[in-house]
Amino acid sequence: MKQKMTKTKCLLLCILLLIGTIPFNILYAEEEKDTTPYVQYNFNNNLTDAKGHSTLTAWSSTGDNNRSNATTSFGEDADNGTYWQWHSNTARGGGFYIDIDKDIGEEYTIGLKFSFENTLGGWRKIIDYKNSTVDTGFYFYNGGHLNFYNYGVNGASVTQPNQVVDLIVRRNKSGTFEAYIVDGVNKKFDMSVQDSSGQGVPTVIGGKTRLGFFFDDIATSAEASPGGKVYNLKIWDKYMDPDDVIEALLPNGTVNIHYTDEDGDEVLPDEKVSGKSGKPYSVAHKEVFGYQYLRAEGAPTSGTFPDSDEVDVTFRYKCLIPYTVTARYVDEDGNQLCEDIVGKGAEGKTYKANQLEIEDYDFVRVEGNVSGTYTKKPQLVTFIYKPEEKLPVDENSMVTAVYQDEDGNQINPDMIYKGYVGEAYQTSQLYIPGYTFKEIIGSAAGNYTEDPIVVTYVYTKKAEDDPDSDKGGSVIIRYQDNQGYTISSDVLCNGNIGAAYVAPLKDIAKYKFDKVIGEESGVIEDGVKVVTVLYIPLASDVLARYLDTAGRTVAETKVYSGGVGQSYRTEKLDIEGYEFIRVEGNETGTFSEDVQVVKYIYRQRGSITVKYVDLDGKPIKDEASFTDYVDEAYDVTAPYISGYEHIRTEGDATGTFQPGNQVITHVYEKINEGRVIVHFVDDEGKPVRDDLLIHGRVGAPYEVEVQQFHGYEYVRTEGELQGTLSMETAEVTHYYKLTMPDTVTARYVDEDGNLLCDDIIYKGKNGSSYKTSQIEIAGYEFVKVTGSEQGRFQREPQLVTYVYRKAAEKPVPEKGQITASYVDETGNTLHSNLVYQGVLGESCQTSALTIPGYQLKEIVGSESLIYKKENQTVTYIYVPEDPDTPENPERGGTVIVRYQTEEGLTIRHDDVFNGDIGDAYKAVRYQISGYQFIRSEGPFYDAARAAAGSAEEGEIEERVKTVIMYYVPEDKASTVIAKYVDEDGNTIQFDSIYNGFVGQVYQTSQKNISGYKFLRVEGSESGTFSEDVQIVTYVYKRSPNVVMTGRVVIRFVDEDGNIIREEDTYIGYIGDKYQLQQYEISGYKYVRAEGESQGVFTAEDQEIVLVYQKLKEDIDKPGDNKPGQDKPGDSKPNQKPGGSSGNSGGTGNQSGTNKNQKNDNLHQMNWQEGRPNTGDQTALHFYIDLLIVSMIGLVAIVRKLKIDKKK
Repeated sequence: MKQKMTKTKCLLLCILLLIGTIPFNILYAEEEKDTTPYVQYNFNNNLTDAKGHSTLTAWSSTGDNNRSNATTSFGEDADNGTYWQWHSNTARGGGFYIDIDKDIGEEYTIGLKFSFENTLGGWRKIIDYKNSTVDTGFYFYNGGHLNFYNYGVNGASVTQPNQVVDLIVRRNKSGTFEAYIVDGVNKKFDMSVQDSSGQGVPTVIGGKTRLGFFFDDIATSAEASPGGKVYNLKIWDKYMDPDDVIEALLPNGTVNIHYTDEDGDEVLPDEKVSGKSGKPYSVAHKEVFGYQYLRAEGAPTSGTFPDSDEVDVTFRYKCLIPYTVTARYVDEDGNQLCEDIVGKGAEGKTYKANQLEIEDYDFVRVEGNVSGTYTKKPQLVTFIYKPEEKLPVDENSMVTAVYQDEDGNQINPDMIYKGYVGEAYQTSQLYIPGYTFKEIIGSAAGNYTEDPIVVTYVYTKKAEDDPDSDKGGSVIIRYQDNQGYTISSDVLCNGNIGAAYVAPLKDIAKYKFDKVIGEESGVIEDGVKVVTVLYIPLASDVLARYLDTAGRTVAETKVYSGGVGQSYRTEKLDIEGYEFIRVEGNETGTFSEDVQVVKYIYRQRGSITVKYVDLDGKPIKDEASFTDYVDEAYDVTAPYISGYEHIRTEGDATGTFQPGNQVITHVYEKINEGRVIVHFVDDEGKPVRDDLLIHGRVGAPYEVEVQQFHGYEYVRTEGELQGTLSMETAEVTHYYKLTMPDTVTARYVDEDGNLLCDDIIYKGKNGSSYKTSQIEIAGYEFVKVTGSEQGRFQREPQLVTYVYRKAAEKPVPEKGQITASYVDETGNTLHSNLVYQGVLGESCQTSALTIPGYQLKEIVGSESLIYKKENQTVTYIYVPEDPDTPENPERGGTVIVRYQTEEGLTIRHDDVFNGDIGDAYKAVRYQISGYQFIRSEGPFYDAARAAAGSAEEGEIEERVKTVIMYYVPEDKASTVIAKYVDEDGNTIQFDSIYNGFVGQVYQTSQKNISGYKFLRVEGSESGTFSEDVQIVTYVYKRSPNVVMTGRVVIRFVDEDGNIIREEDTYIGYIGDKYQLQQYEISGYKYVRAEGESQGVFTAEDQEIVLVYQKLKEDIDKPGDNKPGQDKPGDSKPNQKPGGSSGNSGGTGNQSGTNKNQKNDNLHQMNWQEGRPNTGDQTALHFYIDLLIVSMIGLVAIVRKLKIDKKK
């Protein structure tokens, strides 16, 4: 019987152990984190639950059962925030209890921040769970230790009187009760008990959970603190991760941002940013129209959020132009189209800004208030326009119909016809009283061209005694669009004076009638009468153009026509010999009133065929083919072919791809070949680099050179460095010594191997990850990289080489010059010439100036010109002001703001400020595409501004002042690298790369890296990009008491990549080593491992793929290799390597494994001994089935034990 019972107990024990191996998170699926507390008291001058789920009752001064609060008050301290304070004169203390609106059950978490006036000398109750009916609960005891009575376990920490303690307590459904002490963002485990009798399950009264705080029960003698403070109380109705509670317990701090002028008046509305106490914040001032930023006042602009408090940052501004409204006219990119119109008025007076008609632009929208009243704050109204998208016709390509007599005298005004190049035109012969038509010189009808066309109608004067000489006339009816372009041929009505006419309204495709200018109907009069019928476009075209990268047409343009508002879709073509690159414009859209152009850009391709033949022309190697874009470089130098020697190449082995196919032939001669193989190894015989092969005709001399390698030192050579080639292969071995283990060097060189900047060296533990970066180097463009840009540190040093080539210099565009002269009527210069230089074909806008004592009379030439090869001049002619004009003391002047490069190239039209003396002006630092502002030059209007070195703002004087804004091209790129390392220089986070142009501002940033504390920064955190690469290094220290783990995931596949069993996951401390052991799967043979079979745990997940080959005898046996059939042992999943498995008893100060102790042992990943948590559904079903079978077995055994006992 005893033997039988022993067997039964053993079986029972095995089942229980088997159940114990079931991963907890397999049975309970992890849900998305929700850290919101169910109850939250902040004690900020109130006793209200911020979540609305509970009520708080504080003991009154009279109290109940010897419990009362003699005094209570609210307060705040700098370190811990707001609080509620109580003091009791009764033995059982004071405090409060709360009633939660539901039964929170056996599982909960409480976060409590408080202090007691007395924690020493006996029991001091903190939390009461049983509505004061029993003596159990949570206390301070035995000199300030935490204690859950009556389980007899003291916590590790000691809390002194009036010491603020941040406490987390939690209980799960299995009765485990834990307490943590929090210091800032770090927690310290203090005690744990197994609440076997349910003393930590709160009492429910009327469906509500009751919890008491800081007073004693009525079951025994008085055991309470006489008073204290409570800062916050949060309760979760679930079992929470302490780290999530710490985050929730952190108070919220607020930074209030104010924008005011020097008088404290608001410039912009206040703003507010909030965040968890101790978390970083950063705020910055804003650019405000009409104001100059001065300084920041109050709290720092960057720092950490305060504890339960608010701080203020005030940005101060100076008002530059009060009581003004500025109307600004810009395109959609913000470029000004004309001068600002600045209105000034007394505060409260009304204003109205006007939309302008701007040539070649259409109005889009307005930003700001078009009308309103003047205020102390300057106001800006911005009118935004877009360019007209019509196809313009040059003025010189119009058709002019001239009417003259035989002597060339004009006898009727010219008729001007405007139209698009290539479209048809039609002029008309008119009836001109007193004249008879004789002939036409030129083509009365034809097509518009880029050159001007003149059609001359010649008439003969009638005799004065001709009775019909003055009895007739003409009415010419013209049909034009709203831009003045002719859209249909004229209708000519010739007849006697008094004859009636009616202008016909034509139906013209794509247009609708608008109005008639002139008399739509009437009678013919003496002379020529012109009637113009205007139409509005109803339809438009979309042109699809097919071009190469140089703008050359590679296929015929397609024209798509349709009504305004209808949809269109253009087509990309497949063009033989070309590859599509990109599209410019909208491939699909709707027809607009303006013609739209869609450009399809292509690049031509070429091909090369390379042949390898002997002296007889017979192929000795398969030919090779290469394709690439035309003008791209190629290199097909002759390769080594065993047993042959290269003789010559027919064609160019290097060059550029051309249209069509190029054939290059390498010719070889068969020889008796001798070979020398050169090996490069370390002192353990491992290769340092690939072998080198020296080959040639037998009898030819050879010489082997000693090569140097990064991270290695040459030691010795075995074999002959010199000799003659023979039929027998010779071997030479160079030996090297490793000098720089566990490093990766990023090197940046040109195509000739010349260093372009200092090497960047990364250090790390063997097996941890690294990542190098391509950088911007001024004057160079990236070509390729050799080596692994990212990977893992190895014992052997690794070199990653980034290769660059000199960037092609930008072609210098041809320039033209336009001179604006300012003279009086006799040619005397009134102001020095303004010279404009620009790229041919671009536009230039000159401006009239306000010159004291003079007024503008006329302009000779056009103010708006296009730069051409020949120099052009615009002359502004002035005359003296009338001497009788009363003198104006505020008579003004002009400020010209010019935008140009240091070479004098004009890159934007001038801004011209005309106004009264004393009016303010301010030059604008425009963001000009392709350029960067560097400085300004000009006269200073006062000594203070001259000392400050700024001519960009000031006052208008009685003269013309010129301010020059200098820019440089943005063609030099650079890089700043921010590195993140520990105190030993090991990389702990991948670099941050900042790219920009030389002279631009950069700002790197410190990062919060889990498990590390920031120490210092080496280099400039912010600054400007320079031509050299800059490195900023952030140095961190490993935080104490922080355990960081990494994962290694093992996958099992066959040679086709099919999964043959579920994956395994192992967890270990970062830096601990792991080593993969052999694993056998029934029916399969191990082939290889893809990934590092040994290394160290890192912060990033690592993956190892084990590849197996299915055994032949098992190929036709289905079901022999089911995933997971090799059952794991009983090692506990997710257990930290070297850590304890936890305890179920009630120990607080126990001597077991230290949770923060690092395990330096090697982790043997033997798949036959242990199995990690996989999270796979197959494992879930497996464990659930196992649980069911185990429980059935357990019930059966218990019943059998009862039967045996009865027996």
